[in-house]
Amino acid sequence: MSIIHDKKTDSFPCRDADSTPYCGMHHSITIRGEFCIGDIHQGHWPDAYPSCNRSDRWIHCLAAVCGGCTSCRDRQGPRLLWRSPPAGRWKNHPCCVFTARQDAIDDNPELTNALTAAFVLSTQYISEHPNESAEIVADWLAGKGNFTYGNITVSSVDVLQRAFPTVKFVNEPTDEWKNDNLEFVYAQRELGVLTGALVNTTDAESLRLLFDTRPYESAQVMIQSGQITTPPPQSKPVSVGYLLSDHDAALFVAVKNWKYFQDTYRIALKPRDLTASRPDIADLIVNGVTVAEVRLVPADAGPQLMQLASTDTIQYALVGNPPTIAAIDKGTPVKIIMALNEEGSGIVIAEDAPANDWESFVSWAETRSAGGQPVKIAAPGKGSIQDVLLRYALEESGLSIKEG
Repeated sequence: MSIIHDKKTDSFPCRDADSTPYCGMHHSITIRGEFCIGDIHQGHWPDAYPSCNRSDRWIHCLAAVCGGCTSCRDRQGPRLLWRSPPAGRWKNHPCCVFTARQDAIDDNPELTNALTAAFVLSTQYISEHPNESAEIVADWLAGKGNFTYGNITVSSVDVLQRAFPTVKFVNEPTDEWKNDNLEFVYAQRELGVLTGALVNTTDAESLRLLFDTRPYESAQVMIQSGQITTPPPQSKPVSVGYLLSDHDAALFVAVKNWKYFQDTYRIALKPRDLTASRPDIADLIVNGVTVAEVRLVPADAGPQLMQLASTDTIQYALVGNPPTIAAIDKGTPVKIIMALNEEGSGIVIAEDAPANDWESFVSWAETRSAGGQPVKIAAPGKGSIQDVLLRYALEESGLSIKEG
């Protein structure tokens, strides 16, 4: 079994026989190889990529855990492989995080605390209003238009509303959550991704290098007290990087629903252009005072955001934890402040593959290997969340891996 890493992606919805999405997942996958793993809900414009009707190019995809399906078996279209090993590995696994440059935390603590509070409040809103929040994300990603994949057209609102149950939107950087992030440190060491500051650190040293949760703690104190501290007005703009992904919903909801947060909590990220589906500039307003111009900088992938952070082009980012870990290892002065979400990953298999669960997939992979046709897996990036989780599952099942 070989793994091929490639940046080329395609998108498709899980669908039923009548071509309607049945699990609500919008997958972004790599289209090289026969078995594909990739991040989900990336919000890529469908017309920017080839048609998803390319069964000759992919067989499987590591994508979203489908929280909304009662059964993904015996359906047409991609199906989910449930309960892949190791036991418990997929439950509550860390995913995306809110990060900041260390100098932003140290030199502008009140600004950093206020931004953190804004995203915590937005995350709470998402949990309380998932359908409305999904509609906001659909607007940001696709202007509430349709996603078109070959001859299949689906509503972006429907897709996102069905996708939201597959992601746990949480913020608290608990000790257990921090320690779970160390699993990605171990995996990236084994893969040779880490060669610098984190290559030989103890767990305690790794945690110190990776995390600075003081802004989260300060944000919670302000929220609980009902009073957000007004930061000093900034003399120059600050920039927040993000990915076109529903995992970054905390940013989208905070900006698009700014009036609610201003009226309720007296803090808002008010977009300069109130008519734009995807604003690029917002004003951070706290207690009626405009304290900062915030530039919203999209990127295609986490490493790109970390490169922008390394040059101080952006000071904050909503990004996956593996690229953050890799950047810190290379000396980029960023820290993880808090979680943005957990989970959002699972294994999806195409309709024509002879497997309905993990066990039958393993059996099929062994049969192919014995016949000289090992399964090829295309991954979004070495050391990525999905790459690591899949490697755990394959190792647990006794399947060997060869880099392609």
